Amino acid sequence: MGDARYVTIPEKTYEAALAAIPKVARDLRRLHESGAFPPLAGRHGDGEPEFEDHRIAFNGVRPHHAETCYLGPTEPAPGSTKRYLFTETAHRPYDLAVMVAYALWWYHSDGGVLIGSDGSLEDWAPALELLQDELDYTISVHALFDLSYTRLRFEGGLEVVLELRHETKRIKKNTFDWLTSTLAFLANDAYGTTEKELGADVLNALRRADFSRRPVVLYHGRDPVPGFGERRFGGILFPDAKTAREGT
Repeated sequence: MGDARYVTIPEKTYEAALAAIPKVARDLRRLHESGAFPPLAGRHGDGEPEFEDHRIAFNGVRPHHAETCYLGPTEPAPGSTKRYLFTETAHRPYDLAVMVAYALWWYHSDGGVLIGSDGSLEDWAPALELLQDELDYTISVHALFDLSYTRLRFEGGLEVVLELRHETKRIKKNTFDWLTSTLAFLANDAYGTTEKELGADVLNALRRADFSRRPVVLYHGRDPVPGFGERRFGGILFPDAKTAREGT
């Protein structure tokens, strides 16, 4: 259907998340009534959106609707103590209001909900700018997604910048295996060799990094890291057009 926006609520912060809903509802009502959002409707694309102290539910106006955005009490996932809520927006205009609602929930619960998203983090810029302009709430995308960065330098000149997110502690070993194979591929490309294996120094550097978070390779190359590169191919930001062409 399109990009999904979702929240994870750990058991230890569930009550704080519920306690924040009245403040989220208050802000959403204010933004809706001021015309800051695209047209919104109730759960099924008609009627009025629900901005209540105990529950929030809205959708786009038919035919520009998709899944209902719901914030409120929910049961844990089977076999887990965590609770999950998500909205597939199908790129409909109400996607802006969904991102604002989730960002507000994070803000008013003091990080009691964890935010996730398909698509690009740049998608969130309009929502966060709206919160700054309309409500004077300053929310950084780095804080919202709990982003951090690790820069790895390897013998032979290869440099890699990883973007790390909070999301997937449960795939720690798989993440490590994926990253070692990815870096081996990048090393082959950077050194112009084949069948190059990662040395012990590289593996030790990887083991010292924080892979309780999900890494995305932002840059690789032998030149000093120029910010985070210029060209994106999948999860990789390439530093020059030549490498970008080779990746297609």
